[in-house]
Amino acid sequence: MIDNHTPWAVATLGISDRHGEPALCVVVEASIGVDGTACEQPPICLDGTWTGDPAVCAPREAPCCCMPKAGTDCLLRGHGHARSVRFRCGPVEQRARLSGARSWVRRWCGVRPGPEAAFEPVPLLWEQAAGAQPANPVGIGVVPRKEQFRDGVPLPRIEHPTHPLTRWGRSPTPVGFGPTTPAWAHRRELDAFDPAAQHVAPPDLIAPVLRGDEDIIVEGCRQPIACRLPGLPQPQVRLVRRCGDLTPEARLDTVLVDADALSIRLTWRAWCLVDEHATVETVRVA
Repeated sequence: MIDNHTPWAVATLGISDRHGEPALCVVVEASIGVDGTACEQPPICLDGTWTGDPAVCAPREAPCCCMPKAGTDCLLRGHGHARSVRFRCGPVEQRARLSGARSWVRRWCGVRPGPEAAFEPVPLLWEQAAGAQPANPVGIGVVPRKEQFRDGVPLPRIEHPTHPLTRWGRSPTPVGFGPTTPAWAHRRELDAFDPAAQHVAPPDLIAPVLRGDEDIIVEGCRQPIACRLPGLPQPQVRLVRRCGDLTPEARLDTVLVDADALSIRLTWRAWCLVDEHATVETVRVA
């Protein structure tokens, strides 16, 4: 049973550690507007959601990880309305260059980017960034050098600000702001129980554990955002057992800024072993 004395959403996951010992993960989420006003708190999504086929697109909501993270994932959702997008959350920052739709064309000097269509808002999705390659398996525009030219291959609309894709056969570093999966290169070789493997943000947007009052800056989206995380009190989690209560620490491990909805979602996670011979009767959050 969950006894929640906060306006935040709470969910629990019964899991085990690498040795098969039973454990419990308590997830707490709070949503607030970038202006500090209260937002409707949606239920916690444990299984993840996708905008299309999970085999060919990145998750909109990453499946909820069960083990503790090494730091805090900082994520940005929304559309880019300008040629340059900047996102900063505390000590981490990501920038990207955006463009209108283009495709590869054959010119006298070789295969080059074709003319650009009129610029329209770009969804900040990995599907619009450089790929498909190990660093972004769902992206566009990257073609093996030995592959013959073919018409209609689209170029990425989200690129590194100083290293865009300009040559057929090149594999530039992709830039993204959303969640990834274990198929991405930076997660593929990690042990599944490693705290670093629990992170869903791209490497440049993984921060040390945040306090929850850091600066937020978003430029180039629906409207500029310059605020601070709301500084909400750390949730206090208590697992009530007949053989003695447990009080695992809840750590802020995910910050999601929605630039379209002008909202911020904070996620804390508390994790601990619970003993296979003990029953957790109630999860209390205050």
